[in-house]
Amino acid sequence: MRAFKVCPAILFALTVVRLAHAQDEVKRSETEFYVQTSGGAAEVCGLDYTIMYVDRRNLAGIRGQLAWMERNGTFAAALAIKGFDLNAQTPIPFPVFRGFVVIDGKSVLPSITLKADQPTDFVGGYSFENAAAITYAINGKKDWL
Repeated sequence: MRAFKVCPAILFALTVVRLAHAQDEVKRSETEFYVQTSGGAAEVCGLDYTIMYVDRRNLAGIRGQLAWMERNGTFAAALAIKGFDLNAQTPIPFPVFRGFVVIDGKSVLPSITLKADQPTDFVGGYSFENAAAITYAINGKKDWL
């Protein structure tokens, strides 16, 4: 698997247990593009992201992926989000109930909520149409049709 640092053309909007406040301050954010291959062919492409911020007086963070794949002529995408309270010596997960992608100021909600590895995590799946729209937004294009 190869990873390239990129500047994403989309924003992630998150609904978590903690409400966003105007005084929240992003301390660090990273995004990496990756391609997973199988037998020499691309299997899954995606963005790994990390955002650390101060939530009132607590240091918190989210990590996750926005991944897309094509199988048997079907194109789909998935959004995964994990939330952590970082004030303790060991990060403590906090529940993330919902997440979505914002393209040109419009929320693109997942079509389905999928089972996550941990009960506090969120994973949503996107249909063909929305997966294509997300991919075109990442590439800086306005419309996929």
